[in-house]
Amino acid sequence: MNRREMFDTPSGGVYWVAKDSGRHDREREDREDQSEERRPVVDDVLLVVGVRKVELRCNWYVLAEASQYFRDMFSGNDWKESREKTAVIPDVEPDVMTLVLKAAYGMKLVERELHGKMADRPRPFSLVPSLFIAADRFQFTELKKQCERRLVAELDEQNCVPIWHLARRFSATWLESKALSLISRENVKANELRIFAMLQSIRAR
Repeated sequence: MNRREMFDTPSGGVYWVAKDSGRHDREREDREDQSEERRPVVDDVLLVVGVRKVELRCNWYVLAEASQYFRDMFSGNDWKESREKTAVIPDVEPDVMTLVLKAAYGMKLVERELHGKMADRPRPFSLVPSLFIAADRFQFTELKKQCERRLVAELDEQNCVPIWHLARRFSATWLESKALSLISRENVKANELRIFAMLQSIRAR
């Protein structure tokens, strides 16, 4: 359907043009669709985290896309969390859960965050082991792999035994192998030192 619209001319007169109203409506709908796509995602899920019950809000579609755990939790009526759109997670630290959510949104985790230096009370230790456990629990497969690579990079003679136990518990075979290899080397070094000390003692007699 065409409709006529009147416009002023530079000389002060007017002219009429025929305008396709159907096309106009379609163009308006396209603009509305594009505007809808640019709108920020609605935060419609509440996570109550840690013993201090810190509230973290996020979009459940994002969680469902990143994690089968949250997909099951918020997509069925059998779960209380699905009906109330709220999940209470008392045994995960807010700093750790914040990193999990950043990963869900595809955001890069920075060095300071991984060491807890951006928290209210900076920590002297890495958050990567706790993040690794959370990634396994909430089924963030790619995040767990990233944490495993990071733990391999952080392996040393001080942490190789606890990391080896962590790897065995959560079926991280590559990390387990790397930690065990370092443990073996440290044991060899320790035995060599003991043997050297014994020889020195014998020679001194």
